[in-house]
Amino acid sequence: MRMVTCNNGHYYDQEKNATCPYCANNGGIDVQTKQTVFQGAEDNEERTALYNSPSSSDEEKTVYRSPSSSATNNTAQNEQDSSQPILLSGWLAVISEAGKGASYTLTFGMNTIGRSEENHVSIQNGDSSISREKHALIIYDYENNLYFIKHVDGQFLSYVNGEVLLDTKQLKANDRIKVGSTELIFIPLCSDKFKWED
Repeated sequence: MRMVTCNNGHYYDQEKNATCPYCANNGGIDVQTKQTVFQGAEDNEERTALYNSPSSSDEEKTVYRSPSSSATNNTAQNEQDSSQPILLSGWLAVISEAGKGASYTLTFGMNTIGRSEENHVSIQNGDSSISREKHALIIYDYENNLYFIKHVDGQFLSYVNGEVLLDTKQLKANDRIKVGSTELIFIPLCSDKFKWED
């Protein structure tokens, strides 16, 4: 078994699936080694060349780690940080008809929602009322172990439990989120019963 996470944050076994079975993304990060993996790249040098190619943007290279990993120029600290797992904080699942049953993982910090693959939650169910870039944003605040949602750039409004989202709102387990005409249910992993330890 070779678990990797694609650039959209989906976890999958690369020995069973050549590409991410959720979004067909062919590149990702090996969960064990933290090396960037591209399907068809036969060795680490080729993977590194692909990863560091001029077409790779800094956003594509972002890996979400535990907040206990601090950015520093200290080599020993960087080696320690690279051993931190990519931690998820929860899920969104589509409960409306178009794309029903599709699920999306949420990580620490900011999780953008939109149609573009550049978003952490890339909803590609044919709902054109979801903005391409940053329709809404789900935030996991690790320090306080809280979740929030905010409407960002969507032309069509966002709703939580049927109420229009005008300001940042705290999310609770099983809250229903509507972006465009797509309805999702929020399922937190971290709560008062569980939190990733430093």
